Amino acid sequence: MSDHDALARRLALLLMKLNHGERVGPSALAAELGVSAATLRRDLARRLAFLPLERERGGWRLDAAFAGRLGTRDIEQLAALAAVRGALPGDELARELFEARVQRAILAGAAPQERHALARPLEDAIVAHRRIGFELLKDEGLVQAYAGIEPYRLLRHKGAWYLAARDRGQFKTFSLARMRALRVSRESFSPDPGTERQLADEDTLWQARQRVLLRIDAQAAPHFRRRKLIASQKIEQALEDGSLVVSLQAAHAGQVLPIVRYWMPHLRILSPEAWQAELEQGLAQYLGLADATDAEHHGGQAVPGSQQGGGERSE
Repeated sequence: MSDHDALARRLALLLMKLNHGERVGPSALAAELGVSAATLRRDLARRLAFLPLERERGGWRLDAAFAGRLGTRDIEQLAALAAVRGALPGDELARELFEARVQRAILAGAAPQERHALARPLEDAIVAHRRIGFELLKDEGLVQAYAGIEPYRLLRHKGAWYLAARDRGQFKTFSLARMRALRVSRESFSPDPGTERQLADEDTLWQARQRVLLRIDAQAAPHFRRRKLIASQKIEQALEDGSLVVSLQAAHAGQVLPIVRYWMPHLRILSPEAWQAELEQGLAQYLGLADATDAEHHGGQAVPGSQQGGGERSE
């Protein structure tokens, strides 16, 4: 293994631990990773300086708001980039990539607490390129054993987790809900470039995407001009009032609504109109519940200035 490959592997393992919410202590990890504590401190201070890290009991932990947001492919790409560019003073490329990956995770709605229990050992195997074996529950109670599987990526589709992998040269996806008796082998494999390209955009594995148009007001527009804050975003039009019309590709509303809520009130969905209606309906229901709760806490009287029944969303 070359020095560069060893560095990228070490950074990937550090990123993986931080992404899992672990506290990383250089002294404790030095023996495990085969380098000095000073080297690990340099990795964290220079090559991984783009991460929002917090000091904790002689170690570092990733800000809880970002933990669990990175997928295995994100970790590998960030580690490879940090290995090459992380020592360059003021380099922002890794930081921009990290922010884009976190935004994508929010857009996809994959909250850390929703991760499957098998996600962590599978991610470990994916990053280390280790073959795995497991049993898969089939219909009618049947069980099929698998061995020598090459794991590539964890995918989330319609609330369920899947493993994208190669089985004897054939690409397959396996449901984590049906998986049991997972075993991680010491045997490694070399990733197949064709499979990597196939996984470049996981949405294409499931369904066709559609074009979404967002209007971003003048106050938030500079942020979207400066860098891509939404995966696949493209500025379609700059309006005279300083606002922007931005397009993106999404498979379903659940990929877009969380990011619009995050940027409220500065974003509005222009197309599909039904998605904006869904957003407003959800907000009206929330406001209605909030008003009802406030009324209960104030002896049945609504709080002055609150809307009864939710009302319409003002522009």
